[in-house]
Amino acid sequence: MESYKEIDFIIRGEGEETLFELVMGYQLSDIRSLVWRTNKKIIENKIRPMIKNLNSLPFPAWDLVNPINYPSRGQGLVNGINLSKEVRFPLIFSRGCMGTCTFCSSWLIWKGYRYRSGILVADEIEMLNKTYGAKHFVFQDDTLTGNRDEIIMFCKEILKRNLKIAIFGTTRVDKVDLQMLRVMKQAGFYELSFGIESGSPNMLLHINKRTDIDKIKHAIRITKKAGIKTCALMMFGLPRETTKDRILSKKLLDSIKPDEIGSVGAVWILPGTALYEQAKNAGLMKDSFWLSKKKYYIYRGGIGGDRINQLSRLRDELWHMFGNTLIWKMIDTINAYREKYIKRLFTYFRFSSTIHV
Repeated sequence: MESYKEIDFIIRGEGEETLFELVMGYQLSDIRSLVWRTNKKIIENKIRPMIKNLNSLPFPAWDLVNPINYPSRGQGLVNGINLSKEVRFPLIFSRGCMGTCTFCSSWLIWKGYRYRSGILVADEIEMLNKTYGAKHFVFQDDTLTGNRDEIIMFCKEILKRNLKIAIFGTTRVDKVDLQMLRVMKQAGFYELSFGIESGSPNMLLHINKRTDIDKIKHAIRITKKAGIKTCALMMFGLPRETTKDRILSKKLLDSIKPDEIGSVGAVWILPGTALYEQAKNAGLMKDSFWLSKKKYYIYRGGIGGDRINQLSRLRDELWHMFGNTLIWKMIDTINAYREKYIKRLFTYFRFSSTIHV
């Protein structure tokens, strides 16, 4: 508010109730979780408690947009549904996570784990199906299966109502079991992403993942057994990560053979995370970083004795300065073609050597 005079209000925490009171014209001083201006002074009201019962929230106002105008997302057939031709509707089953990973702020933002009724979520999907012909859905939860009973209830409701749909979700490896996964498969779940992050036991401890290699392997194995595809969400470039740790991650992926691997690249340092506090204590960044034009900070070393990769840091700076210019896009295109060409050569020689043997 001090740095950007064009900002009139900030809503802290969950916004549904605060925003409603603001647009309905309530007295500004009475609206909890609101930050506002008066006589060039910034006022910060008391924080509103988190919403205890998520079932009390109405469905999103889908009638104010036309979701069918959005592009489709996905490939393949699920329950006779061609994913490449269907808009993927986003929903939430829960808010928060029972984990406290060092790179994630979800636990801090949502203050624990809360969930909706499985029957109510089925009602929302049925409404979208009948109103808009929606067949493809994605749950945006951090831990979709955090409440086993409710997710099973949801799946049974979908089957009971004979809804032919396709569903994608994300969860933790320690929050699935075979019985639940089989019911999820019947209801239309075709793929689950798991936050695996690393194949190194040492790194799993460092990032406070609260899982282990055996749990990871078990979760992937039973998910495949239930007939659901798996996506391994991985990270690299974590503080104190060694070459050995990366090799262990590769070995794990070779072992579990997920259908997909998801990664945004090197580790991003985001506010509200333990990693962010470590970076500040190491003198790598300050809170004022978020007032710059940069969207995030990529970790390139400097915590816990890690050597700083100056070359990668320089590239980050150049990308920030010239990333949208034509010449940089040309460089990226050339690099992409070069990588594709190398992979083709590698595949060719590997195939040729197999034939000769």
